[in-house]
Amino acid sequence: MPKRDAPSPIDPQGKSIKQVLRFVGPVILGIGVILMIVGGVDFFSAFGTDRLPGLFWCFFLAIPTLGLGFVLSMGGFMGRLLRYQVSQVAPVQKDYVHYMSREIAPDVETAAEALGAGLARGFKRGREHSAPALVPCPACHAENDPSAHFCNQCGGAIE
Repeated sequence: MPKRDAPSPIDPQGKSIKQVLRFVGPVILGIGVILMIVGGVDFFSAFGTDRLPGLFWCFFLAIPTLGLGFVLSMGGFMGRLLRYQVSQVAPVQKDYVHYMSREIAPDVETAAEALGAGLARGFKRGREHSAPALVPCPACHAENDPSAHFCNQCGGAIE
């Protein structure tokens, strides 16, 4: 299989933006983890004492900081993650499609044959109902409409 060239980025500055996101995202994520630890330790260390937790506000600051760090990290690593995912999933999907096409081929043929037979029967019935059988005249044997009482050729009675 020939090796394909990597697609060119849409944004020429995309590589440098990804590098910044790959650095800044984990740093902010780390700051969020530290804030969460400080707030949690301060909160739980105040149990059993007379003092109130003074740094518990760090826990509330940690939540948006963790969210921002996660979003920035995803922005920096999303392409790499998706390429890995596609390399793992695409072969499985390809095998699944090939397997299913082999497995359902007989059923598709059966359905197509049934559809063809049904259409043929319907077409045949449609022709039978649209053109009623003609009745021969007893005298001249000319074909006449079944509802006719007299022959179109000789004028004899048809009964």
